[in-house]
Amino acid sequence: MTDIPDMDDLEDSYFNILDEDERALAKALLKESLITEEILQKFVDFKISRDETGKTYLGEVLINMGMIKDGDVEEYMKEHDIQHLEFLETLANEGYILPEKLVEFRDVHDTMEVSVVSLLDELDIMTKDHFMKLFNNRFRGFKLGEWLVLKKKITEDDLDKARRVQKVNGLADYLELNNYCSNDVLAKVKEKMLSAT
Repeated sequence: MTDIPDMDDLEDSYFNILDEDERALAKALLKESLITEEILQKFVDFKISRDETGKTYLGEVLINMGMIKDGDVEEYMKEHDIQHLEFLETLANEGYILPEKLVEFRDVHDTMEVSVVSLLDELDIMTKDHFMKLFNNRFRGFKLGEWLVLKKKITEDDLDKARRVQKVNGLADYLELNNYCSNDVLAKVKEKMLSAT
């Protein structure tokens, strides 16, 4: 028989990361031995990572899932560097980037082998997300996911799963997506929780 964890100890550890509904669901699932503390910790780590960035980026999701490497994202960025450099000039001409920041960027970019988008972010000129939104609003190039499928680095199924991970909104979504609990089991636990109140 599995030892039921001491809920007071859990309260002091990672339960403060969970919202009220997630805490109640986690306690019920742990009590019924439907998930382990390790599974709950994986969700907490996922949630902390997402909360730190404010967004779950597709590249990060695919890397964390072991489907691609950091180098694959950099390869994508470098392949688009010429277009990004031209667009950077356009942004500077339109006043999105201060002239002195553009000079700083050029000085560093000429000496480093790093993508335009990564360097803009590193120099705190513009975030990757902001630059890519501006770029994608004006140009139709391959987005990262499309490019990875085209280069046969991932499959369409891999891309679909990663996009579902990006949309995870809570503990129940995470458990179902990762096949830790079925939707039916989660519904029964939630029903039992409601009837107990």
